[in-house]
Amino acid sequence: MRTLILVDGSRPSQHGLEALLSETPPEELVLLFVSPSARRADLEHGRRVLELAKRTCASLAPASAVQACLEVGDLAECTCAVAKKHGVEHIACSSHDASSFPYLEETSAATRLICDEVPGYEVEVLPGEDVTENELGVGTV
Repeated sequence: MRTLILVDGSRPSQHGLEALLSETPPEELVLLFVSPSARRADLEHGRRVLELAKRTCASLAPASAVQACLEVGDLAECTCAVAKKHGVEHIACSSHDASSFPYLEETSAATRLICDEVPGYEVEVLPGEDVTENELGVGTV
């Protein structure tokens, strides 16, 4: 399965990538960083984030084929374009609020647009930080 995962350099993003790779690592993984501008500093930040993500993939999922994409523009639009271009079957992104996982009552505008623009794709929101058994509804009540 070819999976696209959004990375942004934040702790929740890194944790989401690690969570994805620790389950059943995808055969092919497309890492995507979307820069808000083409300013040199923004692009350098994106390159560093992608390099860290590639090292994480090499460590946790050495058998996965990894591609890194650095795009400039709107997050949702770039995600949709890269998903279509690379023919991904699964899109993953991390949640920045563990309390909203796994019962997301509202998704971000970007996630809704991705779901609308890329129909037929599985979009998964990963926990952006450790989620306790209590938050998952596991254990005693």
